[in-house]
Amino acid sequence: MKTIRKAPEAGLVLFCGMVRSVNRRAEEEVCEVMVPPLPIRVNTYACDNRFHTEVVQDLFETQETYGYVVVLPQEVYIAKVRGSERIVVWRQSVDLATGSRRGGQSANRISRLRDEARANLRNKVVEKCIDKLKFPYIVAGSAELPGEIRDLLVSEIRIASPCLGLLKINNIPLEEIVELGQQLVHAEDVEREKGWQHELDELLVRSPDMLVFGEIHIRECISQGLLRYILVDQGEFGEIEVRQVQFVGFLKPYGGCVGVLYYPGAANHIIMAQ
Repeated sequence: MKTIRKAPEAGLVLFCGMVRSVNRRAEEEVCEVMVPPLPIRVNTYACDNRFHTEVVQDLFETQETYGYVVVLPQEVYIAKVRGSERIVVWRQSVDLATGSRRGGQSANRISRLRDEARANLRNKVVEKCIDKLKFPYIVAGSAELPGEIRDLLVSEIRIASPCLGLLKINNIPLEEIVELGQQLVHAEDVEREKGWQHELDELLVRSPDMLVFGEIHIRECISQGLLRYILVDQGEFGEIEVRQVQFVGFLKPYGGCVGVLYYPGAANHIIMAQ
């Protein structure tokens, strides 16, 4: 420990003690110092007959990153969550008037200003999400505004990251929002589609000539019996395995549809023959 002048931001994990050898006839000193990939959230000290690795095990496991777009009456913020890590990457105070007792032209003017403020806020949140959201995300909040923002984000082609759902919440801390969001993060449909995305990413790197893009080209390959299955966000394609994507937005850059061939380059052979 004397060699460590300053503790890393994530903290330190230290295991040390005397451990018996395999034949249990001798003891040897063990000392391991590790910096976890995620910050330590709870300080723990234990001195007994074993190393308590379970305390920090989740910090070293591979964990995915998720975003939370939180819309509350007093503020709007975007948070990045990975394991026990919580980082607010953007925050803005909110002051939207809810109504007025005045009548006549004053009431109309206040209503118009309120609508303009809501529209400006929606647009600003979307622009910030385009810049900040590079991973699956959840929109959380109360009333109608979070749903309006969610709809804009889903339709925004510059955001390829998937929206996992909408959480209706009151004014609660981020930690509680993340707990509620676990049901969406680990939903069966989401897990299945993440597997599809991983398979597509592997094919793009390893065998890109097994992929077909564009609806016209895909339908031509279907008529020739060349496609094993297709990934699509919407549409009908007849007698073929269709993997309908609901949550994961990774198909946006490919026009919403990708076909997977039975063998590499099959479509090229047919086109050349014709």
